[in-house]
Amino acid sequence: MKPDADILSVFRAFQDAFYVDALDTTDGEVLATVGSVALTSLDHSVSALEFLKTWRRESTADEAATDFATARALGVTSFPTLFVQKDGRLARVGAGYAPVDALEHHLSAMGFQARPLN
Repeated sequence: MKPDADILSVFRAFQDAFYVDALDTTDGEVLATVGSVALTSLDHSVSALEFLKTWRRESTADEAATDFATARALGVTSFPTLFVQKDGRLARVGAGYAPVDALEHHLSAMGFQARPLN
């Protein structure tokens, strides 16, 4: 809905709603409320009704189906799965939960140098 929004912050809001608050994020109205609040907190005002209408569109379901098909084609079997692009090719770094040290080790073995985010 808002391509320039910090999608990881929105994803965290959905994860918190499900895992911390025990909300049913498969319920469209719950999902819309959480998504609306998350986007609005990032200065991307979206009403829960607008979010719900977008979520219910056939085109939204079609886009999600395409994304899942792409993930399957890449060999994704669990979420999250982390890839890096190197020399025009995608390489899997990790699948499922992995501690940062393990990811850094794998990235180093692939020839990437870990660096601080700041």
